[in-house]
Amino acid sequence: GYTSAGNLGPSGAGGSQTSPTNIGQAIADLAAQAKCGDHVLIYICGHGSKTSSKKPEGGISIYNSSGSKTGDVLTPSALANMLGDFDACDGQECDTPGCCHVSVVIESCYAGNFNMPGLNDQENIVVSGSSTDTPAQGIYPGGGVYTAGFVSGLQDPGADTDDPPDGVDPAEAHDSADAAVQSHPRSKKANQQSWSEGDWCDCVCPCSPDIDVEKWVWYDPFEIWADEIEVPQGQLVTFRLDIESTGTCRDILDLEIIDFLPDCLDYANEAILYYNEIPYYRPPDDIDQAAGGLQLTWNLADIGPLAPGEKIAIEYLAYAEYPGPNINEVLVSAHCSYNYANIVTDQDTATVWVQEAPPEDLLGGYLAVTNVESFWSDPHTCESFFDVYVEVQDLTGGTYPVTYVGLYVNGVLYDSWDTADIIVERYVPDIPADCGETIDVELVAMNLVSVDPVAVGTASFTTPSPPPPGEQDVLSVGFEAYAECTFNQLEECLGCTATISLRAEDKSPGDMYPVTNVVLKLDGVEAYNSGLISESFFADEYAFPASCGQTIQIEIIAMNLIGLEAIAADSITTPSHP
Repeated sequence: GYTSAGNLGPSGAGGSQTSPTNIGQAIADLAAQAKCGDHVLIYICGHGSKTSSKKPEGGISIYNSSGSKTGDVLTPSALANMLGDFDACDGQECDTPGCCHVSVVIESCYAGNFNMPGLNDQENIVVSGSSTDTPAQGIYPGGGVYTAGFVSGLQDPGADTDDPPDGVDPAEAHDSADAAVQSHPRSKKANQQSWSEGDWCDCVCPCSPDIDVEKWVWYDPFEIWADEIEVPQGQLVTFRLDIESTGTCRDILDLEIIDFLPDCLDYANEAILYYNEIPYYRPPDDIDQAAGGLQLTWNLADIGPLAPGEKIAIEYLAYAEYPGPNINEVLVSAHCSYNYANIVTDQDTATVWVQEAPPEDLLGGYLAVTNVESFWSDPHTCESFFDVYVEVQDLTGGTYPVTYVGLYVNGVLYDSWDTADIIVERYVPDIPADCGETIDVELVAMNLVSVDPVAVGTASFTTPSPPPPGEQDVLSVGFEAYAECTFNQLEECLGCTATISLRAEDKSPGDMYPVTNVVLKLDGVEAYNSGLISESFFADEYAFPASCGQTIQIEIIAMNLIGLEAIAADSITTPSHP
């Protein structure tokens, strides 16, 4: 398509600028900008005059913005002189002013006056007119038939008669305009005839598209873009793709970028496109798993043609996941705007050396030993127990989740858990041990990139070793005894009743060894048995008949949970007289 360079009509830049001088200056400015290979289209629409004594060349009247004639006329010879600024550029360099294809379209009555030597015979100019020496009678509401057909032809791919198709040029659009004139009733009636004269020259200058891509990775210590860096495992890295149109004359369009991330790297989003130095959020159009890694694709057909020297850039983030060299390649391609079949390509690489991160940079652990207790379960066995609380955390915040946690006691795996969490917490109660034993507890863990478990927490301690319990330490037994006797008036004994209040108590810390049995013996013979009990404190009374003046041997035997015995013995003598 064409890019508008100016509008010098009355409704365009203003009536004060619509004059032969200003029109000539505008065409001169345009000619100075045009380069070899450019296509220039100059469209002139106005009221044409036939030749007369006052206007021997005829021409097109110039109007101001209020719709009144200024008295100035654009004559064919004046236009021919203006177009002389467009020099043919055969054999010239692309950055030299000049042009191969200049098209002048004149929509006016008596446009044939412009079909003259000096204008229609310049080697790089084609002049087309809506009429010859007749008025341009073919009109629609809002415009001429010739212009309507010309625009329609430019927009119709079928009007392109070249093989292969290369877009509709003004000569092909003129054919559509001519057909529109010939078919319109009013133009047929007025015998209106459109025309086209002149030739474009062959461009022999070296006009060609090209493209360049540079891939970079940000090196934070020096704050520069580099093509190779080293980073620790787990770090976030920033890539940048710089693409420039490096051809001569020709623009490129429909840019496609294919970027490869090896398996050791993972795309982390946040892709930003820089176009005309303005940032836009632009994620890849496609993310595909390819052999050896991810393929990120951007299709930038929506970005306008890039002229030589114009640039775009893309930045995005990636995680350095696995150790090793990561060679990241980018491929770019684009089509020539002049010849779409002409495809230009380029490629570049950037390398990220990922260093294996120390385990402490990726995994954190906490281990606490609590409730360490030792006690004698029987006179010959001392036992210990302790509890452990463990916590393992992914220090990257989710990049490398915890996958395994193991708890070792004295080098032997005691318990383990498979997981996929950022934080893992476990409470392990009642781990058995011996009294006085030195215990080494180790917490190990693995994450998404671990090869072997790594230690993230340790603890070492010795369980208490209490002395073996004696009955005096853990079991207490005792009794109280008294007797009541009855006498008659002659102070003769009628009989006695003896009462024994017996008791037994667990004296161990925390009442660990309760009383399990209490036996009363009188003169060596069992007189009372509590049976199987489990009491921290036991008390009872036992009463029995006795004789006056009788001496009775009393023995209390108590037993606790660990089989220890405690004995209390004494004697009592009943009264022999009142």
